[in-house]
Amino acid sequence: MKKGLFALFMLLALPLFAADFQAGKDYQIIKGASGTERPELLEFFSFLCPHCYALEGTLDGVRSKLPANIAFEKVHIEALGGSTGKLMARAWAIMETLGVEAKVSPKIFDSVHRFKVRYRDLRDVRAAFVAAGVSGSDFDNAARSFQVESRLNQMRQRVEALQPTAVPDLIVNGKYRINRAAVPQPAQLQALIEYLATKK
Repeated sequence: MKKGLFALFMLLALPLFAADFQAGKDYQIIKGASGTERPELLEFFSFLCPHCYALEGTLDGVRSKLPANIAFEKVHIEALGGSTGKLMARAWAIMETLGVEAKVSPKIFDSVHRFKVRYRDLRDVRAAFVAAGVSGSDFDNAARSFQVESRLNQMRQRVEALQPTAVPDLIVNGKYRINRAAVPQPAQLQALIEYLATKK
């Protein structure tokens, strides 16, 4: 009963959140950004970032409630963590190429932050994929493929265009950078994303 009342309260509260959102307080408008043609939520992240790890569950829950027309993209930045950052960005590109993000990503995050695993090279990444149930031959074929190199270049271009200064960094429609501190509750974050997704 209590859960039902709470859910009803949050549902009724969403329009109030939207009415209160302000540029400069809840989100920043990225200067010079051209925006996207369709509604989009973009997350800059890193497997090496503890705040990204902490946000995973919250963001998954929020995403599951967003309208279906809001596309979602995750971009792994290479700049954090030196050579390991570049290695982890490649690991993400391989996951996307193979379509195994849901299977492998949580295990990579857990290995880094719970079990303090240090990834030194692609052999370590391959072992993590195989442990998560991915075929070793599929990994080998994808690891240095054109698709992975192309995806890495795409991610670098998005980093260059939007200049994330910290991770996780959430951007809506390619021009609105969310201030996470202003929307600490999942329902607030959801409402802000939906609000910004309607803006051009």
